[in-house]
Amino acid sequence: MLVRFTAELTCLLCGRIRGTLDGGASWPPRGETLLYRPGNEQPTSVTGWWRLRCDTCGGALLATEITSHSMRPEAVVDWRTVGIRRGRPPNWLVAERAAADTTRRGS
Repeated sequence: MLVRFTAELTCLLCGRIRGTLDGGASWPPRGETLLYRPGNEQPTSVTGWWRLRCDTCGGALLATEITSHSMRPEAVVDWRTVGIRRGRPPNWLVAERAAADTTRRGS
């Protein structure tokens, strides 16, 4: 199971929410992270998020509302390479095959 962390960045002086930080697989994030600012569609790559300042008043930004999101990676299955299933066939399939066999013999 994969865990991702996100946090809202709030200014300590004016209290405005300045963006959402995608922390990745650990908190606090190490290395580059993505910063989603309000009004911008594209995220900004950020290193050293603790050095960010508020655009309005210049106050320091604090990570608030830190949440973790559990994500389950989906296994990609190539059904063309999956072989014949082994084991006993279900009863409905045995009956269907027997009925098809008798109709072939009767013709």
